[in-house]
Amino acid sequence: MTRNPEPYEKLVNEIRSSFQDAGEITYLKAQKLPYLHAVIEEGLRLFPPAPMGPPRLAPKGGAMVGDMHVPDNV
Repeated sequence: MTRNPEPYEKLVNEIRSSFQDAGEITYLKAQKLPYLHAVIEEGLRLFPPAPMGPPRLAPKGGAMVGDMHVPDNV
């Protein structure tokens, strides 16, 4: 959004047109804003909260990496 101001402006307009002041903003009301939801989902897609994917498992019995055996319990 910092590189392209159009989506930012669209998000600001959606929020400002939905609430008169900051005190009106609640979790339940914010959930009903479709563009805000899309922005959050896209942010999570690009920058997932988990630092890495699920752990990788070695094949049963281990594996050879080059000329070195890597056991499956490491």
